[in-house]
Amino acid sequence: MQIRYLTAVVALGLCFGAGCRPTTSPPAQKQPVAETNKGVGANPIEAYRENRFNEAVKGLVFEDGRVTLDPREAPRIADGVASTTLDALIARGRDQIAHGQHVEAIGTFRDAVIHSPDQAAGYDGLGDALITKGRIEMSQAAFATALDRGADGFQTGYKMALNTQRLGDLEAYASALRGLIGEQPDNAELHGRLAIALYYQQNYEGAWTEVHTTESLGGIVPPQFRQLLSGQMAEQG
Repeated sequence: MQIRYLTAVVALGLCFGAGCRPTTSPPAQKQPVAETNKGVGANPIEAYRENRFNEAVKGLVFEDGRVTLDPREAPRIADGVASTTLDALIARGRDQIAHGQHVEAIGTFRDAVIHSPDQAAGYDGLGDALITKGRIEMSQAAFATALDRGADGFQTGYKMALNTQRLGDLEAYASALRGLIGEQPDNAELHGRLAIALYYQQNYEGAWTEVHTTESLGGIVPPQFRQLLSGQMAEQG
């Protein structure tokens, strides 16, 4: 991770101060996502989009915070991708994300998961792709399953931490950042992110400590954030 991302997180942090939250959809409950019929009753455009999404995740079940295979649909899909390789599917999915083909990427990573359900890479890519469509809780389930399959604990934990921020859970976000800092105490970006999270929890002294830690590690705290925090500290005397 690079310090340059710290500027972007200020904008995300300011969103919390304004009371805005990313739009998310709950995961399927005890059934394959493709059978939720969430598009019923929506306007035609939304129904079309929902149907496309449901087709892209057909064959997977999101349940109890994990991703499993639908025994009715997965075998058919597995047959369709048997002649390719996991690496080829992962590369295709990453390319689709890069080119803004988000639903297609979800479908490709679905194929990767079904192709090699014991490998972490498909779940990790699926988690990334689901974020692009605002399906954050489903993304968390994919990342959690990737961890179960041996994914890199720090990198996947970092992605899951950012998802808690997208869900608007600042307490969980700050807790996750502290856990990551425990693994990489000299990571300036993590300290900068924690400073912003603490600011929006009104823990200004803690935020100020994290600002100084960020700067001592060579990180750059955006001036606008520093000014906001300084003002709060001055009010507290």
